[in-house]
Amino acid sequence: MNMFLDGFGANPAHTVSVSELFVVAGEGNNVRNVLANVSISPADAPQLIAAAAAAYVQDIGDIVDALQARGVQHILVMDTTNFGLAPSALCFGAQCSYLGSLVSASMSAALAARLAGESGVVNFDFHALLANTVANGAAWA
Repeated sequence: MNMFLDGFGANPAHTVSVSELFVVAGEGNNVRNVLANVSISPADAPQLIAAAAAAYVQDIGDIVDALQARGVQHILVMDTTNFGLAPSALCFGAQCSYLGSLVSASMSAALAARLAGESGVVNFDFHALLANTVANGAAWA
């Protein structure tokens, strides 16, 4: 995300077609970083989760704002996947899976609040899609 903000998004010489669809996604490292930090300092979990959600929302919001400032009218933002259902969380056990789901849900909720009412922006609920897919795996087969 920072590459966008420091490169394309910050350079007014880069032009876009306002009719194009832009897809904005990114969150995996944010969730992994929170899990690592919480494992070091479990008592700080609420503050670490809140800070990560705020930073994530700020990054995504800045990208959306930069695109809109260039006249982009169609932006699809993919929220945070349910990281607790990912193999990289499941392999560390139930506590890591629970925490991964909690962190990603917090980030997704914060993002939905930030994007509410944004013109031309659709928030794709990837968190719910993954949860639904895992819960109803047979229906997807």
